[in-house]
Amino acid sequence: MKPIVDQTFKQAFTSHGEGKIDEAERLYRMVLKIQPEHLDANNNLGLLLSLSGRLDEAETILKKVIEFKPDFADAHFNLANALCQKARFKEAEVSYKKAIGFRPNYAQAYNNLGVTMFSLNKLNEGEISFKKAIEFKPDYDEAHFNLGLTFQKTEKFEKAEISYKKAIELKPDYADAYNNLGTIQNFNGDLIASIDSFKQALNIRPDLAEAWSSIFFPLQTIKLQTLAIEDHLPLLDEQMSSKYAIIAKSILSYYLNLGNPSTKSSFDEVLRMLSSADNIFVKNIKATPSKLITESTPPKKITALLHFGRSGTGLLHSLIDGHSDVSTLPSIYFSEFFDHFTWKKIIAGGWEEMADRFAAIYDVLFDASSPIKIPTLRNQSISNIGQKEGMTTVGPERNEVLSVDKKKFIKELKQLMNCHDRLDQFTFFELIHSAYEKTIDNHKEKSLIFYHIHNPDIYAQFNLLKLASGANLLMMIREPLQSCESWIRTSFQKNNYKIVAYSIFQMLFQVDNIIFQNNNSIWS
Repeated sequence: MKPIVDQTFKQAFTSHGEGKIDEAERLYRMVLKIQPEHLDANNNLGLLLSLSGRLDEAETILKKVIEFKPDFADAHFNLANALCQKARFKEAEVSYKKAIGFRPNYAQAYNNLGVTMFSLNKLNEGEISFKKAIEFKPDYDEAHFNLGLTFQKTEKFEKAEISYKKAIELKPDYADAYNNLGTIQNFNGDLIASIDSFKQALNIRPDLAEAWSSIFFPLQTIKLQTLAIEDHLPLLDEQMSSKYAIIAKSILSYYLNLGNPSTKSSFDEVLRMLSSADNIFVKNIKATPSKLITESTPPKKITALLHFGRSGTGLLHSLIDGHSDVSTLPSIYFSEFFDHFTWKKIIAGGWEEMADRFAAIYDVLFDASSPIKIPTLRNQSISNIGQKEGMTTVGPERNEVLSVDKKKFIKELKQLMNCHDRLDQFTFFELIHSAYEKTIDNHKEKSLIFYHIHNPDIYAQFNLLKLASGANLLMMIREPLQSCESWIRTSFQKNNYKIVAYSIFQMLFQVDNIIFQNNNSIWS
């Protein structure tokens, strides 16, 4: 049997390395069927499951490996990675330290431990971990980048710049390092260098949302010194095969033209570009037209609530929640639902997986205590948002967690989806609301969707306007002086006047937005 096991494991390992995940899993399981205690097969299967997002299975298998072999450093490391994906950072910290204990020169474990310390806001310990990783592996570009992040977080900007440049030296196509370097250079007032760094980032990764957003501020400042805006826009025309990048550039041009006579034409151009975007519809390949059910029509009217400067949108949302004619989802989980990247994740597996993928991405909708990250600004993510928004302390005694039956929701959503031969992002959004109402046993048809979009990325905001052209926008603003005080107090106390100026500058441009200058918008 041993030759068969060895050969099968070798084939599984090769398939794993080549990215043939299904084949590798099948072969690993064949090995384990013959030899259940095969530690390397168990460990590698745990790693594969973790990378595939099947975290519970991965955790179970890796813990079993560690029971058989407590000093298996790689198993502790892989378990820690799985725990990190589940946002269980304190447990991950313990596992990384065990891995390092059994392999003191484990550079990758030191790096990942540093990332965990960063997530726990233990920045000094994180810095030490990244430096240890670099000590054992001086050419570790990711560790240099992460050290730069830590320096940036602790406002050691000169050291952060050195670390980012070292990461780029080791990995010339390191888009994130160029982006963060551009942020540091912009903060230091080196605008031309900052713009060049952002351009480098975008030439490497044209879909890097954060760079598209960040390059605006140095470009806007340069614009005040020269009228030749186009001379400073990222020169991506020749290699821009990404539809997202083309749209992002049109949004950037719109932002730079705010306050000019060409603002309206720039605004219209963004909507035109969005209308030509890929993946607008997803087809139901199993749909039989004669069998489509059309008796239930989801609500078409929508009011989107945006906030500015802690203005009380959460209170307004709570007052509307439960209204007999209004369908609304809890909290601010869905601010980036209409972002390009969110929709791309939902439809990645085709029609059959859309409901399950949505439920996995927005796990917090079904269990407010879920630590799983949800999408936020600039294609980033945020964890434990249900806890942060107070959804884990509800009820008369404030000791209940807001929860919804996920399996029932998925079933309801799939039934609604099967009424359609195709879906776009907004129609799917409507069906989510209908499925949610049915899941909580509210079967009354609602006439209005109340969407607490909160603080969306500009792409998500424009995309909503394109998909729901009749949407009403309600913008809540706090009293201006109180809003400024709320935003800049900490920076002002630290004498960090660059951040103070940056915040006020950002506020002015958010308010002066043509999006809110139409008949469907109300300021409150």
